[in-house]
Amino acid sequence: MALPGYKNFEGEDWIDPTPLPKEIPPVDEVGSTGAPLKSASFFIGTHCKEYNEDFMLCKDETRDPKHCLLEGRKVTRCAVDALQKIQSQCLGEFRAHWNCLDYKNQEFGRCREQEKPLNDCLFKAFGWKKSVPGAPANKPQIHERANQSAKRIVQENAARISVLQKVYIGVNLVYIVVRFLLQYTSLGWKEFLMYAATFGLETFIYVNLYQVSRPRYDPGGILVDAGTDLSQPGLVSYMFDYLYVSWFVHLLSLVTRWAWLLYLAIPIYLVVTFGPYLRQFIPSLAGQQGGGGGDEAQLSEKEKKKREKKERKKQQPRVKYVN
Repeated sequence: MALPGYKNFEGEDWIDPTPLPKEIPPVDEVGSTGAPLKSASFFIGTHCKEYNEDFMLCKDETRDPKHCLLEGRKVTRCAVDALQKIQSQCLGEFRAHWNCLDYKNQEFGRCREQEKPLNDCLFKAFGWKKSVPGAPANKPQIHERANQSAKRIVQENAARISVLQKVYIGVNLVYIVVRFLLQYTSLGWKEFLMYAATFGLETFIYVNLYQVSRPRYDPGGILVDAGTDLSQPGLVSYMFDYLYVSWFVHLLSLVTRWAWLLYLAIPIYLVVTFGPYLRQFIPSLAGQQGGGGGDEAQLSEKEKKKREKKERKKQQPRVKYVN
């Protein structure tokens, strides 16, 4: 005979150890894991607001769990209905968002890229709008601020690329016209190779900046990725610095050939900037290759200091207290 809550043999029916009262109709459970529930949580809260509030008011009336079984059943049915509606109209967006939450520690802030298409799809399909409870009424929601920031990055990147393109074409066009057409008699093969190499590197950097700054949109025209922010420090800023130096050298070289020596500023800047890091890295690397002798010497110095401290304590006269 099977006991409640256990299945002794395969094929036996599972017996609910805490069945609902007969006056409460049965209801299926939601049957969802944490990530899909969290993805749909704000929309479930909006869709089932009245049932949720009735259930919470009922819970406040008494601590008897049987008192609110009927209200809890309505909450469960409403949550199941909301999930079914989301899957019927926005299954792809819903799946992409909860998969992102599942892989990124259930953090909304790390899945804004997948959240925006889901929010837009549910608003178009059912008029549901995500609203964070307790958020200031006079300020945009946090997920909307994230989208505004992405649009700002798109606009700023487009403006910078537009200026970059005009300067790139203008400087090289002026150099080609003046140096290759008007001053071609004094053009040597070394200067030609210098210009070809620097112009090739300019083109490579410009194309890379253009590609990484391009935004991505879904088939519905919704912004998915704003692209790399061209105003951020780091590698992008170094690429812009090279372009500025290169353009300055090209224009100045039309007046004097000594201008090409200004390219030496680039390796000098790299040495000054990254030299301290290299000086820290090289001794540690040498210590690893030498079998860690530096660590042993440092350890022996610490041991010597400890021994000297113990010797000084031994030599100090001890004070005896007489009652």
